[in-house]
Amino acid sequence: MDFEEATRRADRARQNIRSARDTDRRNALKSALRSYLRNHAVKYEAAYRELGRQADAAAIEKAVSHLEIFEPDQSSIFCWRIPKRTGGFRVVYRLTPYGRMRQIILKEAIECSSSFGEHLFLLKKRGRDREAAQICEALRSGYRFGVSADICNAFPSANALTILRNTPLPGPVIRNNLVYDSRRFRHDWKKEVAAGYTYEDLQWILPSEGSAGLIQGAASSSVIFALLLNDLPATFSMDVRLFVYSDDILVLARNEDERDAARAILERYIRTHPAGSFRMVVHEVDARSGFDRVGYGYRRSIMTEQTEIVPDSRKLVEVCFGVQV
Repeated sequence: MDFEEATRRADRARQNIRSARDTDRRNALKSALRSYLRNHAVKYEAAYRELGRQADAAAIEKAVSHLEIFEPDQSSIFCWRIPKRTGGFRVVYRLTPYGRMRQIILKEAIECSSSFGEHLFLLKKRGRDREAAQICEALRSGYRFGVSADICNAFPSANALTILRNTPLPGPVIRNNLVYDSRRFRHDWKKEVAAGYTYEDLQWILPSEGSAGLIQGAASSSVIFALLLNDLPATFSMDVRLFVYSDDILVLARNEDERDAARAILERYIRTHPAGSFRMVVHEVDARSGFDRVGYGYRRSIMTEQTEIVPDSRKLVEVCFGVQV
């Protein structure tokens, strides 16, 4: 089966999921999902997307034979850490090719079977460019005062039981593919040495044994986490504009009083979320001073007095002076 044929058949299977979702037939949706996850065309498509359209037929066949989504993923996950520009470290997880193929299948299944609020981004056809345009429009419309929040250690902290309740995927699929529990972790120390660490710097940075959080860096994790924040707009009683990009949240209000009230509501929502005991780093932003978010900056033009989208401050320094900050 070539890539084009696999994609055509997989698209039909995805349309079956959407039809069941739109008619609100729970049993039909579960049936369509199970059929999708066992569909050979879906597996071929994922193998081609990971290995390339010109991949050897034998390699594609071998990959497809490993994609039994209902069975445990036996592949390892490698992790290493890279320094943040703002200080500290970011832990990066790398899945094997077979692990990434599973994630491709599951991300498509979740996106097709779920309805997402307009405040959620980092989804298909809802990337950071679209978010940036909507943030700029909100700032120009008078939503000048904001709260920017970053949920710390968001994915590993998410509770698997809540994940099970908030996705229509079969339980065994979630347990075998989407959470840390039962996974094999390896510390990718060679990459750290290549990045300039000394041996004394190296530490094991693995999730605790039996941890049931989402896998950091897996394609499906951001989509599932978006579902966990799907009901966030309903918690605000005042007029605000809300933007969620993975674990980064921005709330824009028309005045400082509403901003302060929105901050209190957001902090309480995150602190008491049923998916886990999340912690947030919060700071206030405003249109006049400008701010950065997800690679973009929002600054008032001296000429027009309107907010414009520009590269964020760090990127501007790198471009203008060739210095990383």
